[in-house]
Amino acid sequence: MSRPFWPKKPLGKAAVIFMLLFVVLILLRGLSILRMPLPVRAIDALGIIGFVLGLISAAYHKDRSILTFAAIVIGALIILIIAVQSFIF
Repeated sequence: MSRPFWPKKPLGKAAVIFMLLFVVLILLRGLSILRMPLPVRAIDALGIIGFVLGLISAAYHKDRSILTFAAIVIGALIILIIAVQSFIF
């Protein structure tokens, strides 16, 4: 049985939307397309929200889509990067 690409549950969809917002804002910040300052911690918060919603959707609502798992992996990487940065500095 193949896994669906897009989540079917509302929490899974919200997790993917938050993660896409995170990726787009990080790319816009890195490319300096936007002239307004974007605080990195606020952008990271979007990724962490997507991580939590993805975990809830996968654990409780049995949403096993590819994008839900991608949101969980990217969110875990964000948390790991924040933890390493706070440990070093």
